[in-house]
Amino acid sequence: MHAWKSDSTSIGAVSYLAMQTYEYAYHRNFRGVHQSNAVLQVFSFALVPSDCFLRRLNGACNLSLDGRTLTLQDTDTQIFHQLNVKLQDILKAVKALASARRKS
Repeated sequence: MHAWKSDSTSIGAVSYLAMQTYEYAYHRNFRGVHQSNAVLQVFSFALVPSDCFLRRLNGACNLSLDGRTLTLQDTDTQIFHQLNVKLQDILKAVKALASARRKS
């Protein structure tokens, strides 16, 4: 049964993750207002299927008071850059998972 849960001990028990999305800006900073939404000055949110959830950040993030800038710690920034280099492989894997989900 689908219902709102604020936390879970297993990603497999989750259907979708509701989250605010951020766009990489520079160095360790991500922006809450994506360039595609800059004219409207609105934040972006997404419902991400649990099988598309990649990883949780290790450290605490710093969010600006207005919520427009998210700054990661160095260790999380390194993880982001390592994953960003492998982005095409990750996208292929997500596409394969989505295809397998549709078939079953």
